[in-house]
Amino acid sequence: MKRFVFAISGASGSSIGVRVLRELVRTSEVYLIISSASFSMMRDEAGIEWQASSDAAIEKKVRAFLGSKNIHYCNEQNMAAPISSGSFKHDGMFIVPCSMKTLSGVAQGYTENLIQRAADVTIKEGRLLLLSPREMPFSAIHLENMLKLSRLGVKIAPPVPGFYHSPRTIDDLIDFMAGKILDVMGIDHNIYKRWQ
Repeated sequence: MKRFVFAISGASGSSIGVRVLRELVRTSEVYLIISSASFSMMRDEAGIEWQASSDAAIEKKVRAFLGSKNIHYCNEQNMAAPISSGSFKHDGMFIVPCSMKTLSGVAQGYTENLIQRAADVTIKEGRLLLLSPREMPFSAIHLENMLKLSRLGVKIAPPVPGFYHSPRTIDDLIDFMAGKILDVMGIDHNIYKRWQ
């Protein structure tokens, strides 16, 4: 079984991250980090209430929601978590969605929380890292940070919808964007109709 680190930062678009996560836990072990700002975004945008009084309670809620025990919750302030070390073996890391604050921290090697630390370690160990920046329009600063990371081998995959599969609902668009993100990381799925 493959093992991935997955982070949901405080950007809008947590539904996309949750959709990718739902597919990922079907075949992989996942270490999940949720930024403190994400909990309210998830509640307001998607009606998902994962906030709880303890890390164990959050993990229990996430496992129940996803119907999987292949997930381990890591608090963003726990810099001693296993995923903060390069000796922790994994097959790649996702940050979906990725706020510009998180992207900037990763680009500058500034590790103020576990999301940024795990991403920093992923880069230094030469493992796959995917960031899905959720902002529009991009400023020159955003673009420079993305270019810097792309040159280091980081995959930059903004959640851009496609329309050739004739989407009828928001869920169809979310499935398309989630599927494209999974494609970039080499994860097999069939959650959207491919171009024929």
